[in-house]
Amino acid sequence: MGHRNLDVVEGWTARLDFQLLSCGSPFALTTADTIAPLVTDRDGTVIATASGQVTVITGSSGEVGWNPATTNTLQSSAEPYYVRFEVKDNLGKYAYFPMAEPFTIGVRSA
Repeated sequence: MGHRNLDVVEGWTARLDFQLLSCGSPFALTTADTIAPLVTDRDGTVIATASGQVTVITGSSGEVGWNPATTNTLQSSAEPYYVRFEVKDNLGKYAYFPMAEPFTIGVRSA
């Protein structure tokens, strides 16, 4: 988990796992948190922002999975993709992960 660089094959729609860290430590997620992916291609075109595409794997260790929808098919012609996660708590406060450079996803031809 906590992949900085991840490579997949074109058309991948299975869950991709990530770990959200705050100052190097796992960010504990609660059931009240809303988590949305912020995924863009190399040109900055947004391809995913729906909170329903994120699964909390283990909240206490900040482990989440992004489930690319079939409409968000990852294409080698638009890679790399950049991924951040927006976390909104029950008080309406936002945090973004990773805090520095986004996760990157490279896509290889099938």
